[in-house]
Amino acid sequence: MGLPSSSPDPSVDPDAEFIYAVLQILHTLFENLTQSFSRPLITSIHVLEPSSFKSPLGSEVYILTAESPPQTLLQGTQALCTEFSPQLVDQVGARMVEKLQKAYMKGFLCDTSLEAFETVLRNQLALVGAKVEWLVIQGGLVGGFGFAVARQDDEAKKILKNGKEGKDKKNRKSRKRIEKLYQVNSDRDHSVFQVTSRNGTVYIADFTFEQFGFDGKDWFLPRDLYVERYAQNRELQLFTEGDRMELDGIAYDRNWLGHVWEFCEKSLDWEFLVRLRAEKRVEEVTRAARESWGLMEAGRVRMCPV
Repeated sequence: MGLPSSSPDPSVDPDAEFIYAVLQILHTLFENLTQSFSRPLITSIHVLEPSSFKSPLGSEVYILTAESPPQTLLQGTQALCTEFSPQLVDQVGARMVEKLQKAYMKGFLCDTSLEAFETVLRNQLALVGAKVEWLVIQGGLVGGFGFAVARQDDEAKKILKNGKEGKDKKNRKSRKRIEKLYQVNSDRDHSVFQVTSRNGTVYIADFTFEQFGFDGKDWFLPRDLYVERYAQNRELQLFTEGDRMELDGIAYDRNWLGHVWEFCEKSLDWEFLVRLRAEKRVEEVTRAARESWGLMEAGRVRMCPV
């Protein structure tokens, strides 16, 4: 967990290793938080192929049906788990269940990850003169899958049963609702950290990368490589004060953020952690996070997209 596919290169940027170390600490904290966030149990999965659905990404869309009303709130990957819903493997296969577990666990949380760590990251990277910005990728990433969360199973079943043309009125209505769900939950803007070092090297740190079905190892990349692989033909814009005001107007429980900020300020020995090897750093941050009552209280927040 937390190790990138592209290692920081001090020959290109003398601050690369420090920048990566600070980001890895926060990425590891977010991994631990998302594993403890509570979500409704997923009871079934339906797959809509590109040929049977108007998919902006040209890829399959996974419709996850959550228990409604949510009687069972589970943490992390347990919310989409074969122990509770053994039929999921038969529906999409074991490997895809694993990918969807991570997507569901990280889904809809890109803005939350930046809200949680933006100030902490700015303070730490100011030590090496690096600039931190909130970058918005219009329309999300390319090359992955789409997924949506629905309250009811009937609509997805009707589309799969009646075929791709939507011949009857009810099916067309269902199709429109599924399409709306997809556009709202999967084909939407995506937020990441953009970090510019003092020598001008630019990096992207994406804490919710897995929600598009990608392997999490590419969470930290030089910006050019990240855009080449995952954001080609996407418009990239910096987050504005107007965007921030709009985000502040979205109602959800932010009280847990105080626990996170306090933990980062009072419980972490940053000088010690940045000097560790990457693997050992992940171990130490994970241990500290799991031993912190306040951080685990933050993780008990109900993250419910439906």
